[in-house]
Amino acid sequence: MSPCRRVGVDIEQYSDKFDWRSIVALTLDASEAVWIERLDVTQQVSAFYDAWVAKEALVKTTGVGITRGLQHLTVLPRDSMQVTLRNEIPDDMREIAARWISAPEGYAACVAWSTKTFAP
Repeated sequence: MSPCRRVGVDIEQYSDKFDWRSIVALTLDASEAVWIERLDVTQQVSAFYDAWVAKEALVKTTGVGITRGLQHLTVLPRDSMQVTLRNEIPDDMREIAARWISAPEGYAACVAWSTKTFAP
């Protein structure tokens, strides 16, 4: 929690019982889906979860939740710990930064925060 910044965090545990492919259209931009499909099968699950946690953390920071749809944000391909919004950046996310954070094996995690401070 922060008295002067908006913060969003998401952590997800990979699940063998969860069919992540069933929600690709709801969570990934078309270019991200194509990029994941080109990965080795062993890397696809972690790439999907990386995208999911980054997008969840970002939308939590704005306070609007997933009402606009996660597929409208593009964060893949991942090239560092810093989350880079690719393509068109929504106005309410122009002053937000995010980083993937270390998590135990089988988990993905991300934290996002407003770069503009607010009066407490």
